[in-house]
Amino acid sequence: RILSLPPPPAPRAGAGGAAPPRRGGGPAGGRPRAGAATGVAPARVPLGLAILYALLGGLVLNLMPCVLPVLAIKVFAVTELAHRHHREVLAHGAAYAAGVVGSMVALALAVIALRAGGETIGWGFQFQEPVFVASISVVLVAFALNLFGVFEIFAPTGALADVGTHGTATRRSFFEGLLAVVLATPCSAPFLGTAVGFAFAASPLVIVAIFASIGIGLALPFVLVTLVPTWARFLPRPGAWMVTLRSALGFAVLAPVVWLVSIVGRLAGVDAVVALLALLVAVAFVAWAFGRLQAAGRALPARALAIAGVLAAVVALPRMPFDAAPAAASPADAASAHGAEAWSRDALDRALASGRPVFVYFTADWCITCKVNEAGTLESGAVRDAVAELGVAVLEGDWTHRSTAIAEELARFGKAGVPMYLVYDPRKPQAPILLPELLTPGLVVDALRAAAPPRA
Repeated sequence: RILSLPPPPAPRAGAGGAAPPRRGGGPAGGRPRAGAATGVAPARVPLGLAILYALLGGLVLNLMPCVLPVLAIKVFAVTELAHRHHREVLAHGAAYAAGVVGSMVALALAVIALRAGGETIGWGFQFQEPVFVASISVVLVAFALNLFGVFEIFAPTGALADVGTHGTATRRSFFEGLLAVVLATPCSAPFLGTAVGFAFAASPLVIVAIFASIGIGLALPFVLVTLVPTWARFLPRPGAWMVTLRSALGFAVLAPVVWLVSIVGRLAGVDAVVALLALLVAVAFVAWAFGRLQAAGRALPARALAIAGVLAAVVALPRMPFDAAPAAASPADAASAHGAEAWSRDALDRALASGRPVFVYFTADWCITCKVNEAGTLESGAVRDAVAELGVAVLEGDWTHRSTAIAEELARFGKAGVPMYLVYDPRKPQAPILLPELLTPGLVVDALRAAAPPRA
């Protein structure tokens, strides 16, 4: 459902655009309100409702493409645990939930610390840092090689090994919970934007509560599976087929590395990509050598090699050429398939002054939800035709790199991250239409037609 926002208390100079918020509140610092369908300004959401939205948002994240690699791993875990003692199955569910919720709480603490230091941040902010993206690439490559059987960090269980321990298997579940959180943060989902927007404008304790609730929602499906032992009767007994399944799932973990390497290129340029690829090859070699030592029963040299490899990666990552970020495109050069101009408040004023409807979308290269919407909706024939027919001015706010102006504009509408979609009627520039995080062509076309002035 499309929601029309009431105007903020004071207009911005030039073309009647909406006034930017002022720090410290005051009459001009009010935020546009949003209804339940698309987002609610933080000051108007009860804490209980925000926590409920956080739970629902975390639950819906399980359906987003970001989490698919981890879901593939959990499919394997379910089949592996199917015929084990129920107490052990419960321990795996608890370990996974602890990894998810613990990681979310750690992320909340990072948000609190950065906000206290004056940083302007939002959901998925860590993907604006090439060192973080490169680090996740290294972890995923190592994890994929583990699934391929090149080496073992966590002793496998069931049919995958002759020797396996309950403790190492639960540690693996904890690590998978951590990985689920890392991969989930580039995605947004219904309810999530409202909850996170509320959290980023709230006290530290509320931030922790909201992020922990997102983690509970994200972990809930797998935990529910472990609580119901009757599902095991529908699964085949463990056997050699699980080795093949495990190797196949390694590709599901490896696939996001292609996307992560492209993000490093967007953030830091081709030299950083070359350095990262060289590091990934080195990681693969160390993993192979580690596995060979393991297979030969040489535990002490294998452990020494693993420690040396991890330390080398930790030392190498911050020293890679990540500081030479490519120059950002100028407004004249920035373009999309719609010929979009780069968003700025001045660009918005000029577009509104022309008397045309304006469509503004805030996106980032690391935002998978954004890219799904762009490929499936914004690039669709129906939306393209409507943009051309109605003479819509299209502005793109690219949040791939840090941008205080974009972060403030997101916060102005109660959002803590991308995507965000606005449709402006030039007759009512202070009351834009705020679209939900997940788009359909019909939804966008209807909003554009509602904002278009009648033709003479």
